[in-house]
Amino acid sequence: MGRLFDPPLIRFYHILMKIRRFLALASLALLPLCSMQAKTQAADDAQMNRFIDGLMAKMTLQEKIGQLNLSVTGTIVIVAAVGESSDMSGE
Repeated sequence: MGRLFDPPLIRFYHILMKIRRFLALASLALLPLCSMQAKTQAADDAQMNRFIDGLMAKMTLQEKIGQLNLSVTGTIVIVAAVGESSDMSGE
């Protein structure tokens, strides 16, 4: 007898097997894309680290300390010299 006369559970099983086979093949096809994305991310991270290292090398000690003293609430604090600060927020 042909598949048209198979019991419903057997047809359902065949459909599930086709879906499983499709998902397995699709995951194998997408695997190289994941690998390429990881390599691209690593290259972007390396480029960003070189950029940051270059900026840090150009900054003076006072500029670096000033970066540490920046407020995230909107208040601007400028370090004029070590130990002195000037509040520029106008409050």
